[in-house]
Amino acid sequence: MKRKRSSKHHNDPQKRIKSQPESQPSESPLQALPNEMLLKIRNHLVDVKDVRSLSHACQKMHSLFQRDVRVATLLDAVVTGNIKRLETLLLGNASLLTSPDGQATDYAGRKFKRLSPIQAAFCVGDEQMCSLVIDVYLKHFPEKKATLARQLHEIFPEEYAAHVIKQQAIAQAFKLNYIDPLVLAITNAQTSEVERALQKNKDNSELCRLLNAFKTAFTELALHEKTFNPYPLLSALKIHEEKYHAWYVNDDNPARWLRLDLFWRQVIGWIQRYLSANLAQAFCTGINKIVTLDNPLQRSLQVSQIGKGDFHFFPSKDPLSGLGYDAAITNYFDTPSDGAVALNGWRPWAQCVSRLLEILLSNKQTQLQALYDGTQMAVHRHATPNRME
Repeated sequence: MKRKRSSKHHNDPQKRIKSQPESQPSESPLQALPNEMLLKIRNHLVDVKDVRSLSHACQKMHSLFQRDVRVATLLDAVVTGNIKRLETLLLGNASLLTSPDGQATDYAGRKFKRLSPIQAAFCVGDEQMCSLVIDVYLKHFPEKKATLARQLHEIFPEEYAAHVIKQQAIAQAFKLNYIDPLVLAITNAQTSEVERALQKNKDNSELCRLLNAFKTAFTELALHEKTFNPYPLLSALKIHEEKYHAWYVNDDNPARWLRLDLFWRQVIGWIQRYLSANLAQAFCTGINKIVTLDNPLQRSLQVSQIGKGDFHFFPSKDPLSGLGYDAAITNYFDTPSDGAVALNGWRPWAQCVSRLLEILLSNKQTQLQALYDGTQMAVHRHATPNRME
């Protein structure tokens, strides 16, 4: 009787798989979806990384969203203040400036949806970006001046100057509703309550309640505004300077800095968490150097902290540290070579921050107004042609 030949790999699934011919990868189910549905999926994405990942899902998505990826990358450069990257992207790709529906997210988490590059540049208040975009746009598409003007009119339907006044009114209303009650609570709080707030310990005190209300309300305001508003920061800096003598008390009081430090870290610092990249870069350059020495804006976001080295302006992954909890950002004024520095407490030599910031904002508004007016002139000329009598 013949012995059956044993087949060791007969029941081995691994060997069976290897012996079978390799199958081709299955086609992505996304290939079967109509373009209209794919575009709806795309419209829910704001982060450029998500758009890029979507374009890699299948060949159809790559073909459909290749331009979207380039536009999103360009808008990302605009809202994050990366002007060198923008210049590089525009080389041979000026047509990207004509896209009316780009999307991007800035460092603070502010989402910009369905905007053209010029709209995004104005929304973040970056006059250098605005000037570059306008120059390149008109160089390549001089026949589309009216389109550029209409895009800006969509953002500022009541004209740019009226928009600035409205922003100041919003900042004033926020001050009355949230910052002023918090200032009163800081003034009336027990020393122990201020210390607990500085240590980030929550309790049932009026101070803690109003501090949390301020942070929640400002986060909501900052993340849902269509255009970045710098005036809440200016308002908070002025209040802090005004309260110096009332809160400092006297040189012999060991708790003399507590109230000033709390407002500095958790009010001014909290507002700074939501700055535009452009204004954060102004702090990192040194507002004093820009305003008093006429130095150009440096596109850096590096901040120094005494004894801790440099770090990125915008908060790290830890949500309970950095700006708004442990420190706020200012500039040294006795050493012009220094840019931004993070301090856990405010000191008298920083009193001129608000005055310099006010000058900086005024200069920026003047330049943005001139750029806005320059684009609108094209529309007015087109709308009112010369007539023969």
